[in-house]
Amino acid sequence: MSSFSLLEVEETLKTADPRKRHETLHAVADIFLSQASSLDEQKVELYDEILNLLVNRADQHEIAEVSRRIAPIANAPRQLVKRLATDSNIEIAAPVLTHSPRLTTEELCEMPTCKATPTCLRFQAVAD
Repeated sequence: MSSFSLLEVEETLKTADPRKRHETLHAVADIFLSQASSLDEQKVELYDEILNLLVNRADQHEIAEVSRRIAPIANAPRQLVKRLATDSNIEIAAPVLTHSPRLTTEELCEMPTCKATPTCLRFQAVAD
C-alpha cells in the first residue's frame, strides 16, 4: 500500500486540472460528511488538513458550497471553519458564521473586520 504525505498531495493538486480538483474536493467533503458523526478529533484534524489544501485551490463557488455543507456539522474541521468564516466573500463566510457550532463567541469577536466594506459584513450575516 502506497502512503502519500500531505506535501505530495499538494504537489499533485498543483498540476491537476480544475475539474479534477473540483471532483476531489466534492468527494473528500462527501466522505467526511458521511462519516463525521463517528470520527474522533484526530481523524477530523486529518480531514481538516486535506480539505484546506483542496479549498486553497478551489474557486469561490466551490468554496461557498463547502461552507454551506460543512457549516451545521458539530465536529466540522476547526481550521477550515475558521478559514471559511474569515473569508472576505460573504457567500463563503455567512454559512459558517450563522450555523457553525464550532465557532465560539470569543472566536467570532477575535475575527478581523471585513475588508470588503467599512462595515463588517460578517456581523450583518449573523444578524440576518
